[in-house]
Amino acid sequence: MTAAAAVEQLSPAELQKLTARLEKEAKRRVEENALKHYKPYIKQLDFHIAGATYRERLLMAGNQVGKTWAAAMEMAMHVTGLYPDWWHGHRFDRPIQAWACGESNEVVRASVQKLLLGDPAGTGCIPKNTLLEVVVARGLGELTDIIKVQHVSGGVSTISLKSYAQGRERFQGARNNRFRMARRGTRRRYLFRGPCAHDRHGRPVDHDLYAVAGHEFRSQALHQRNVA
Repeated sequence: MTAAAAVEQLSPAELQKLTARLEKEAKRRVEENALKHYKPYIKQLDFHIAGATYRERLLMAGNQVGKTWAAAMEMAMHVTGLYPDWWHGHRFDRPIQAWACGESNEVVRASVQKLLLGDPAGTGCIPKNTLLEVVVARGLGELTDIIKVQHVSGGVSTISLKSYAQGRERFQGARNNRFRMARRGTRRRYLFRGPCAHDRHGRPVDHDLYAVAGHEFRSQALHQRNVA
């Protein structure tokens, strides 16, 4: 008996129950893989494409229009290696070490962390089936310290969540294939900026994103430095 024939034999009550189950499953699949369904609008797309040319980018816009959402989605692509067919921005072909930053622990937890992981975890920008481990920061409640993500190459990417309030020392560490996402970037963030990292061939590997509130919507490069 074919599936179609089996469905035709269901009673109205059984059909209603089956429909509810299918709708619930479809919703779960979307919630646990938001990255697959991400469709940026034109300004977000321009912002992503600029990554192929510039190592530093700024997305300035009004409140609640998708600045940090776009940055979090790009972060998810880089740490997983799952790039959509329409992607023309920068690509990492191997696992990376990434930073996701905010002004304070509260901002990091309520915005950056929530967008990347979701609530519950696995319903954010990073697909649930790629989440390997979420390490909670010591003594900071529900604040996440490190997120470990499965990369398509077979390796493991890491995202370290940091706040500028934690001081300069918090921003010193490994310098290999690093990608940084910052919400509400300010001049103070530049005080924490170390020298650019390079790979074994001398090519720059640091990439920075900024999502800040502003009076007009624009996507621009802070420093027009071409990617080697």
